Amino acid sequence: METRLDEVDRDIAIIVVDGGLNSGTAHELAGSVEKMVAAGVNKLIIDCSQLTALTSTGLGAMLALHGRMSRRGGDVKVAGLAGPLMQVVRVMRLDRVFGCYADVNLARAAFRTPDTAPRSADVPPPPPM
Repeated sequence: METRLDEVDRDIAIIVVDGGLNSGTAHELAGSVEKMVAAGVNKLIIDCSQLTALTSTGLGAMLALHGRMSRRGGDVKVAGLAGPLMQVVRVMRLDRVFGCYADVNLARAAFRTPDTAPRSADVPPPPPM
């Protein structure tokens, strides 16, 4: 897995997660976020559009990051989850914790207008295979 800071849009940082998020890679995401939090970022979008695998350890790491940001008055939004990965997040109801959006632009809009931006959770799930 690789994480990279894609951009900082005013006060919103966007991290792209590429590959799998699991027990071997969760520390990399945590380290990236810690650096941003230390720099004063309190709004974070995790772009998962290039994520190929997500384990329970990876989900736990994302929950821990969300908690850390919340305690500092910030928020984490997840963008780009699709297919089976999004289904897992929905079944676990984590889309209600993070705020999951179809793409980065919708997540960014949600930070600007939190009560009106459409969430991917509002989109019906794909039909079963």
